[in-house]
Amino acid sequence: MKLGKWELISVKSGKFGLDGGAMFGVVPKVLWNKTNPADEQNRIDLATRSLLLISNDRKILVDTGLGNKFDDKFKSIYAIQNIPIYEALKQKNGATIFAYQVSDPERYGVVEFDDNGKAILIEEKPKFPKSNYAVPGLYIYDNQVIEIAKELKPSKRGELEITDVNLTYLKMDKLKVKKIGRGVAWLDTGTPEALLKASNFFGVIEDRQGLKVACIEEIAFYKGFISKDDFKNLINELPKSTYRDYLEKVLNEFDV
Repeated sequence: MKLGKWELISVKSGKFGLDGGAMFGVVPKVLWNKTNPADEQNRIDLATRSLLLISNDRKILVDTGLGNKFDDKFKSIYAIQNIPIYEALKQKNGATIFAYQVSDPERYGVVEFDDNGKAILIEEKPKFPKSNYAVPGLYIYDNQVIEIAKELKPSKRGELEITDVNLTYLKMDKLKVKKIGRGVAWLDTGTPEALLKASNFFGVIEDRQGLKVACIEEIAFYKGFISKDDFKNLINELPKSTYRDYLEKVLNEFDV
């Protein structure tokens, strides 16, 4: 939401979704996987399938993977404003993805760079990663991605891979890979232990600063997506809680 009102495609698997986005002045397109697990189509990668459903000139694809059990992956990016997304959105042609250094690259799509720092290969969950740079679920494409997605074939895993979309751009020399430096945290919390670590991470930041991380009501209000009256109505709909107390504090400080 802090990036503004771009066309945002959010990929979900499970029961949760941003279907209440309208109340915050933003309505992202949310793709749900509602098929039967035994259904053949359920094996197709949601992120890739979503590309067949959008058609504007520039797209931000966010694969959050938010699910209702721990084998679905909860993902978040902290300090996203430190990622050069605006620069990528200004490019009229090609694609931009990002690379984030991790300690367990074999779990992700991995980027290999040459000696000059140029991306030369992307591998999906390699047994022997050629670098420690993983690709977070944040992709920016031009309109050519629609036709690229239509031509994809299932991988050895039986899925249409978003990595193959990125490889197509790479082979056409139209892919830019931006390394994410220090100061940004990408959290892929697919286990209870990782979820606990993420909770502790955000808890420390919020306690220290007295500010909420990713408080969507607050962001929508300050970005002008909703009016002051809308903000008050959102607060009044919440039960008594520390979260409501925080929003009331935001409102009171705005009135000062």
